Amino acid sequence: MYPKIAAQLYTVRNLCKTPENTLHTFKRLQQIGFETVQVSAICPMPAQQLKDICDETGMHICVTHTAFDRILEDTDAVIADHKLWNCRYIGLGSMPEEFRCEGGVDAFYKKVITAARKIRDAGLLFCYHNHRFEFERFGGQTMLERMDELFAADELGFILDTHWIQAGGASPAKVIAQFAHRTPIVHLKDTQIVSDTRRYAAVGEGNLDWDAIFAVCKETGVEYYPIEQDDCYGRDPVDCLKASFEFAAKELY
Repeated sequence: MYPKIAAQLYTVRNLCKTPENTLHTFKRLQQIGFETVQVSAICPMPAQQLKDICDETGMHICVTHTAFDRILEDTDAVIADHKLWNCRYIGLGSMPEEFRCEGGVDAFYKKVITAARKIRDAGLLFCYHNHRFEFERFGGQTMLERMDELFAADELGFILDTHWIQAGGASPAKVIAQFAHRTPIVHLKDTQIVSDTRRYAAVGEGNLDWDAIFAVCKETGVEYYPIEQDDCYGRDPVDCLKASFEFAAKELY
């Protein structure tokens, strides 16, 4: 078993439309060898019910993607949910569109810093998951670099996504090394080219330099590796996660 390799549930979101479906999917993931999940895009359910599903299947929630409005407006409840799940990392899946512009990161900081510090003071960490737009430069800086300047490491962690870093024109290994001081989590997501179009792929079936990525992850002490594939193009997403898990486990351990 490899508890640090997690299943990003966004991959299997269409198999988690009800609590019953979610339990069945967790059991399938357990059979592959997953012991850890990232909660994202599954059906709404009470926090205790999700904990019960985790307890029944032996799963641990390592990080979530939580709605921005909930993080801002219902911070105490979000903290309580994560403590119930024994989950330290409260993730934001993407920057709201209003902040994706020049000066946007500064406005984002002002908007979220009170919640981020409340999360920190509760012993948890607010984390940000990147896409490719964060690599647009404003004043010579990428948005990730500006976030790194504004937030202390205990106010904001990064969930760095290998696919989106590559799509943004950067080196995943170099970016992980650059922000190692605030990156406890790396999304393992591959990229392949089909008919001259960039597509998602199971980890190890695409074109990313996994030797370099895994080497820097080990060197910098990444804690969790959620595997994600946004689109499986008709293939069973659990089968895609299985292929990715087997590749990552062989390379990491």
